[in-house]
Amino acid sequence: MTALRIFCRVVEEGSFSAAARALRVSNASVSKNIAELEAALGTQLIIRTTRSLQLTDAGAEFHARVGHVLDGLEQAKSIATGRSDHVSGVLRVALPMSFGIEAIVPLLGPFRAAHPDLRLKLTFDDAKADIIGGRFDVAIRGAGHLPDSTLRARRLLEFDRVLCAAPGYLAARGAPRSAGEIREHDCIAYAMGEETDAWLAEGPDGAVPIAFEPAVEMNNSLAIRRAVLDGLGIAALPVPYVHEPLHSGALVRVLPDYRLRPQSLSAIYPAARHLPPKTRLFIDYLAGALAGTGALGSISNPE
Repeated sequence: MTALRIFCRVVEEGSFSAAARALRVSNASVSKNIAELEAALGTQLIIRTTRSLQLTDAGAEFHARVGHVLDGLEQAKSIATGRSDHVSGVLRVALPMSFGIEAIVPLLGPFRAAHPDLRLKLTFDDAKADIIGGRFDVAIRGAGHLPDSTLRARRLLEFDRVLCAAPGYLAARGAPRSAGEIREHDCIAYAMGEETDAWLAEGPDGAVPIAFEPAVEMNNSLAIRRAVLDGLGIAALPVPYVHEPLHSGALVRVLPDYRLRPQSLSAIYPAARHLPPKTRLFIDYLAGALAGTGALGSISNPE
């Protein structure tokens, strides 16, 4: 078991020396345990050079499975000792770039204070993470359809989106009065989403796609907000990201009679008979914290 834990820490830290420091053991002890583990398995797990560390195919597969075994042992230990809320080890979380920075990071303080023995390893990327292959414990993202039966989802938050533009842009180009007029304008699309050429909305006459030709495509919501504030065009943005500029007049709503399809965020995690305590506690905490704060301000449509 010691060798397994050392092996996982070597992979997590990316080097033998970093793992030794994290575990407070000698480099020689780490090397000895890895060598004995490989000898017992009869296969090489790690290719080690002077500059880098790389898992063999067998090592990557072994690491993916051993991590879940160790999580299960920690859970069993917590249950047996009656300390189900005491967690340790590493929690690997995949987060969308903008929402992760703006909403999740500010919430981490109280969680860390409650669970000081748990290390958080956060990866920010707007692309959908390979949760199983990347050995993430949980990913925060728009769930949509989950074709992979090895994954489960829990809805955390839903907020509205609005079409908006800078007053200067609308003064120069005129405000669109109907969904059809949007095609005459410079529009900014979120490249990582599904609505790259039409925003889905409910209008006065029912559901309608608001078709547009993207003048600019970006893969980050905060970059799109900056571009809209600078007058580059019209974009659909989550209300939490534009609540303050809409309130101050730095941005103006476009087609206010149309309600865009809301955006939801969910916690996606590997399916298991028993969810590891560290994952359960983190998801429970985020669900409560996001609901309690409204995440980035008001999540209702501004009038």
